[in-house]
Amino acid sequence: RQSRSFSISAGNSFTWDDVFRVPESPQNDDSALSGFFDKIKLCNRDLEKQCEFLPFVIEDQIIGYVHHGFADFLKPFQNVFIFPQDNTYGSHFGCYCTLHPNLSTPNDRTKAVANVVKSLGELIPGIRNELFPVASAFGEHIFFCTGTSCCAILWDKGLWSSYEWLS
Repeated sequence: RQSRSFSISAGNSFTWDDVFRVPESPQNDDSALSGFFDKIKLCNRDLEKQCEFLPFVIEDQIIGYVHHGFADFLKPFQNVFIFPQDNTYGSHFGCYCTLHPNLSTPNDRTKAVANVVKSLGELIPGIRNELFPVASAFGEHIFFCTGTSCCAILWDKGLWSSYEWLS
C-alpha cells in the first residue's frame, strides 16, 4: 500500500496550480483521497477544449458557459438569447451569450428559457419538469430557473463535456 500526504501550511494558499497538479497523482493511489482525485480528474477532463465555449453572462456575472456549437441553436431565439460582440469576458469567439435585456425578472427569464428548451426538445435528452435555480453560486441571487436536465447542456457553471452529443 502506498501512502501519500498532502498538506497546506497556514502560510500557503491553495492555487490553480494545485488544482491542475492533483490529476497528475498516481493511477493506483489507494489512499483515502483516491475517490476525491477521481472526481477531480472527471471534472477536469477535456479542459483543453475550454476555448470551444462562450461565457454565459447575466447581470455582469459569468454564470456558466455554452458550447459554440450549441450556441448556433440558440441564436434564432433573438428575443431570449443575444450574443453581443464584445470580448470583455475572455471569449475566443469575440462574443458572449446573455439573455435579452427585456427579460429583467427571474420569472420572465424562466418562462422565456422554458419556451426555448421546449422548442429545442429533441436536442436536449431527458427533459423533465424539475426546476433548478440558476445562480452565480449556491445561496446567491437566483437569475432564473430551468430544468435540471438542460443545465449542463445549456449553461452549467464550469467546463463539461455535454457538447459530445452535438458532434
